[in-house]
Amino acid sequence: MTKTTKSAEHKGKKIHFTIDLDDGSETSASSHQEVTKLFQDESTILDKLNLVYKKGEQNTEHGITAITVIDFQDEEQQKKALRLLTNYYSRIIWKVLPLLRQFGIYPRADVRYRTAQAVGELMCEMDFIRIKNEIIIPWAKSPLLEINANVGLAFSVVIKHEKFSENIKKLLKHWSTTSDPDLNRTALASSIQLCSTLPEESIEIVYRALNRKTTPWDYTMQTTLSSFILDELCENEHVVMVVDHLRKWIDDKSGKTLRLGAALSFLEVINLSYALAYETGRDKIIYIYQICLENRRLDGQGMVRTVALEKLRKWTEEAFGDDEKEAYIETLFMRLYMRSTTDRDKKRLIFNLKRWQKEDKENRFEFIINSLIA
Repeated sequence: MTKTTKSAEHKGKKIHFTIDLDDGSETSASSHQEVTKLFQDESTILDKLNLVYKKGEQNTEHGITAITVIDFQDEEQQKKALRLLTNYYSRIIWKVLPLLRQFGIYPRADVRYRTAQAVGELMCEMDFIRIKNEIIIPWAKSPLLEINANVGLAFSVVIKHEKFSENIKKLLKHWSTTSDPDLNRTALASSIQLCSTLPEESIEIVYRALNRKTTPWDYTMQTTLSSFILDELCENEHVVMVVDHLRKWIDDKSGKTLRLGAALSFLEVINLSYALAYETGRDKIIYIYQICLENRRLDGQGMVRTVALEKLRKWTEEAFGDDEKEAYIETLFMRLYMRSTTDRDKKRLIFNLKRWQKEDKENRFEFIINSLIA
């Protein structure tokens, strides 16, 4: 491990800092202190940190512009550079905040990712409010989803350090309740990164999104982002919470928008493995299916019903040959059939099962048909 210690005099005071290069080698016995002058030009600090410069181009509203890109060789190097700057040269940081904000809209995803991480670290070490106002808010108000995603990445770093967690919760709640569609979208995009840490807060943000009356385009975007959050929650063993909320929302007859959002989210997110994982929640899943199949008014066109039938078909095909899954599917169809509100609903189930059976060479639907009409 190589260590370089530098000392400099500035206005009668000495400043010492150490950069640990961590190259894996043993510390040399002949290592010594190297005395240098304080940086006369602030830009020379980049040279002292062994950064890599690359020439590039950025396409802006005024055309292609030549730019210089600074690459950190690894994440640890980035953290050391930030620590050095915040501890000894914070005046430089304040001057480069506009540059960091611009890096957050850079075309390359890896540059945006590292920039968001750096901003998160700075929020922990320096002025949370100032960095929020100068960098986070402009990113949050961007019309581009990939820029909004920077906010969640930065916030995830802040929460990992266990700093300002309550501030972030309240900020996301505010964004999800405001009338600004860009902030609404950023609250959702951020929750994709944060939902495993903030599950309750994230499910509330999804609720507000699915219950929000807006343009068809915005609603489609919001339901898509909501599905990402709900799927992430299920992946992190929150299936019970997700299904329970979807069951409650789809039964809320006072909100047509919310019922449609709950149906779309269920059809997009809940797969057979999630359903099996929630063994005591079978009746809740059956109820959601029943609403999707029988309530044509959910979308006014019957598209939800079509998607729900296709989902049932895929689940049955997936279950074929697995005793546990087949037993689950048989119970699912049996209860859907017995609880059908009208004879027409029962006939629809049988009709589609027979149609699928005719198209299927492996007879994967025969056991279901036999159990229903035996």
